[in-house]
Amino acid sequence: MKPAPILLACLAGVAIFTLPACGRAANPDSSADPRSQQQREQAEQYFERVLEESGTDLETRVGEYLNVLELDVRQLQAMPIDQAYRRAHDAAMRFPDEDVRRQMLLSLFDEKEGQ
Repeated sequence: MKPAPILLACLAGVAIFTLPACGRAANPDSSADPRSQQQREQAEQYFERVLEESGTDLETRVGEYLNVLELDVRQLQAMPIDQAYRRAHDAAMRFPDEDVRRQMLLSLFDEKEGQ
C-alpha cells in the first residue's frame, strides 16, 4: 500500500475542518450566532435613534453621557452607524464607575452589561 493516498486523504480532512475556522477567526462577525448579530444590530439602531433624537441636548441622559464620555455628537452623527456605535460603546465600557457604566449602556444602547 502506498502512503501517498492516505497522506492526501488526511490533508484533505484537515483542510476541510481548518479552513472554515480560519475564516471565522479572520472575520469575527461571521462567527457570531444569528441571535447575537441581531442584538448588535438592534443596539446600533437604538443608538442611532437616540443619537439623532437627543444626542446634542445636554439636558437629556443621552446628551449628558456622550458629553461625559467626551464624544463629539456631530462627529458621531457623521460616521457610519457601526463605527459610531463601536466608538461610543468602547468608551462606555471603559468608564470606571460600574453603576454609571450600566446606566450608560442602557440609555445609549438599550443593553445590559454582559449582553
